[in-house]
Amino acid sequence: MLIRYLPEFMRGFTEIREIMKAEDSEFEQADSAVRKCLDDSFVMHSSGGGLRRWEQLFGINARGGDSEEERRLVVLSRLSEMLPYNLSALERALFVLCGNDFTLSVTGFVVTVRLKLQVQGMISAVEQLLNRYVPANMVIDLDLIYNTYSVLNRFRHSQFRSHTHENLRREIL
Repeated sequence: MLIRYLPEFMRGFTEIREIMKAEDSEFEQADSAVRKCLDDSFVMHSSGGGLRRWEQLFGINARGGDSEEERRLVVLSRLSEMLPYNLSALERALFVLCGNDFTLSVTGFVVTVRLKLQVQGMISAVEQLLNRYVPANMVIDLDLIYNTYSVLNRFRHSQFRSHTHENLRREIL
């Protein structure tokens, strides 16, 4: 790799070629370290260590079972937070975390958020987001949209013999 940067007349010397071969691995390691550092500057390309730095920056406590993608979404939601905290900003922040898999309504002093079962792993991140966005004089009502009879009635009863009531309620069908 390094030999190509030398003038043509120097490439012919055996000593120079051997020196360049020995130094190639060092430069490759340095190059990969620089690329990793640059990638960690951007949340979408961050490795595990880069995500840990982003989480430390925002004071996010990642759970042990979270995938890198879930951790990345939590960091991105914190980056997307903008003042003023209003209903449309809250909707945008929830959309970053959950996509279209949520419902949001405000009645009086109650903010109601329901998450679909597909994003049930994000419930703690949504709870933290709501605690930052919703004023202290309002009540947060956060829960999942569980399976109901209208979802389950297309299946036969015999298909559910091995399931418990809780499984039927919380499984993604």
